[in-house]
Amino acid sequence: MSKFAKPVTVFSTEAFFIPISYEWFQKFRKDDPLEYSASLLDMPDLPNWMFSHPTNSSNAFLYGSAEEAGNVKIEIIALNRNTYDTATTILELIVKPRERIFQYEVEMKFLNLNVDDMFRSGRLDRLVEVFQNSLWKGNDDIYITKVVSSLDAGGRLPLNPKMKEGVVVRIGGAAVFSRDLEDLEREFNPCEIGYHVLGIIKELQLNIYFEAEILLLIGAVSVFCLINAKRILDQVMVGLIIHILPYC
Repeated sequence: MSKFAKPVTVFSTEAFFIPISYEWFQKFRKDDPLEYSASLLDMPDLPNWMFSHPTNSSNAFLYGSAEEAGNVKIEIIALNRNTYDTATTILELIVKPRERIFQYEVEMKFLNLNVDDMFRSGRLDRLVEVFQNSLWKGNDDIYITKVVSSLDAGGRLPLNPKMKEGVVVRIGGAAVFSRDLEDLEREFNPCEIGYHVLGIIKELQLNIYFEAEILLLIGAVSVFCLINAKRILDQVMVGLIIHILPYC
């Protein structure tokens, strides 16, 4: 018999993060070695805007950004790796419409962080503060529109297993891009070769705009370019990449 987890409320177009808890399953305890799988109720997969990560860990979580308002029921199955016992719970996600939807987005790719690094450490809140206070002043409704693992965005596992997977973050707002964002874009001279967008790597003192503990970059090396929203960036070189994207 399925147990129902407490419903969770999120907002459309806004990134969410939901840790999966052993407490959602009556037969399991905190120390049980569990792994989870999740899907839409009575369906084989999650909706295309939701991801689960990692599936083979008791620290698994759901994350994503709902495209529109409505209620969604997620079936989560827990497996005890020692006994092979299973249990099921149903999580209802209540997606409410956001009053103000972003019109512009800035996309960042962090090569030396994972998804949970962004959500669990408060980096996202501090990142929003930096944009509000420094980079995008006058935009009173800035919020995180997307956080996704580089793997879920089509990236590849690093060759070195000790390296982070990388994470893509989008931050959106209703106001037009600020002069500071445009100036930051002009610090770089991007070039396009085929479908790969590369950038001239140069030293840039990003701590003028960002706190070092937010980015955790190796030195101050980054890649920056302005691209069309419909173009796919499928290869980056090093550091942080920011795209300024008009919302279509």
